[in-house]
Amino acid sequence: ISQDQVMMSHSPLRMFKRYHKKCVLVSGQGPLLDIAQDLGFCRPLTIDTLREKRPLLDAVDHDRRPNVLVSEISVVLFGEPVRWETSLQLIIDVLLTSGYPGNPYGQENYPHIPVLACNMDLMWVAEAQSPRFGHGTFMVCLENIYKKITGKELKYEALMGKPSRLTYQYAEHLIRAQALQRSWEQPIQTLYAVG
Repeated sequence: ISQDQVMMSHSPLRMFKRYHKKCVLVSGQGPLLDIAQDLGFCRPLTIDTLREKRPLLDAVDHDRRPNVLVSEISVVLFGEPVRWETSLQLIIDVLLTSGYPGNPYGQENYPHIPVLACNMDLMWVAEAQSPRFGHGTFMVCLENIYKKITGKELKYEALMGKPSRLTYQYAEHLIRAQALQRSWEQPIQTLYAVG
């Protein structure tokens, strides 16, 4: 199986080219910068980097010192972060300042900057006897904090991962492209998804 035959929950982000040249705040775990750049994002910024650049925004860590401003950003949620409290605080800051964290919250910042999210599973099964919180639980927290502060709904530009329509459309696009590349004459009539 070649790399172009494998699709991850975040793979449809390749279609959002209008954000690829913009600065995007990425949240999740693992090699986020590598993943974001592989998807086409030229200026990804992690929560940790934002935390380092704007230390006063992270009230959880009292040993931080001021640094430089961050330019306008959008938000891409890959998966559940390690430090939820810091990620929730900084994402809310970005949303309520139209991408300029460190500025005061504005009342006119609705609709908010774009938010793209992957992996909406509320819970998942692991080695533990009971299910573990998934990224969907983190998203519920973010949505409720946003609504409690603003009185408005958090809106997503796109949701991807099973079972989103966008994910299946992207999978169909990839399969059709591979069929065309292989010069298959018969159309693919049935698709199966595993995951």
